[in-house]
Amino acid sequence: TMKDASLDAREATARAMGAGKRGRGDAHVFSRIFFNWVTPFLKHGVDANAGRAATLEMHDLLPPPAPYVAKNNSSEFEARVRETLEKTRAAEEEATAAGAPAPKKPFLPALTAPLWKSFGGVVLKGSAFKLLNDLIQFLPPVVLSGFLRYVAGKANFMNDAFGASTSDTSIGILYCALMFALAILRTLCEQTYFYYAQASGICIRGALSTAVYRKTMRLSSAGRSGSTTGEVLNHMQLDAMRVGDLMLFVNVLWSGLLQTIGYMALLYSYIGWSVFGGLAIMLGLI
Repeated sequence: TMKDASLDAREATARAMGAGKRGRGDAHVFSRIFFNWVTPFLKHGVDANAGRAATLEMHDLLPPPAPYVAKNNSSEFEARVRETLEKTRAAEEEATAAGAPAPKKPFLPALTAPLWKSFGGVVLKGSAFKLLNDLIQFLPPVVLSGFLRYVAGKANFMNDAFGASTSDTSIGILYCALMFALAILRTLCEQTYFYYAQASGICIRGALSTAVYRKTMRLSSAGRSGSTTGEVLNHMQLDAMRVGDLMLFVNVLWSGLLQTIGYMALLYSYIGWSVFGGLAIMLGLI
């Protein structure tokens, strides 16, 4: 139709105008770590807000990495869904032929396996950075404890590590540098984790929305009569968005437990068995 042709023309124009832009997929490793690849876009936004540059348009957006584009990952997701459905159908046919009861429904939803096979790598990358961030969180209290012992003139782990080969002033500088480096490293890990969490959510949301849309377009008039337009839109937008947003919180299932155990261990090393009294009070208040 003319409307579709107009949309395709605008999309092609936007791609042509933004062809020279470099997104994260084209950035080198240091640019990815420090997010320098997004600096030109942010600077353009600041200039546009101040009236020094043209207003931001669609073609000014940075291109996402190719694997994160719904046009690319939706095809892989639908192939994984078909593969899962074929396996389920084959298992049911084998059970029927053998006269056995039908296989029990799995505990997890049927879409879990296709989603994991399609986007599990992105989710695991985010989980790895989340784990690294949580482990780094336990180090600043240890370093601060050593620094306070150094200030008080007591034995500390820097003295034990370097001995008499390093002056007291140098040890103080090392403590300060270590605390600064840990804060920077934790920030980088945390921001990278949030990037991958958002990226996995965007991939899942785009794949689900595209799959629902394509399925709706393939249905006959009789098949469409089973769902209203509002229900289809809810599946495409709200339900897909909820599943995508889950990626921001799914790591809390293990991260919260890890942080609780880690901080309890640190407190136990400092104050001993008294920590369990505080834990009991906290659990009682919950």
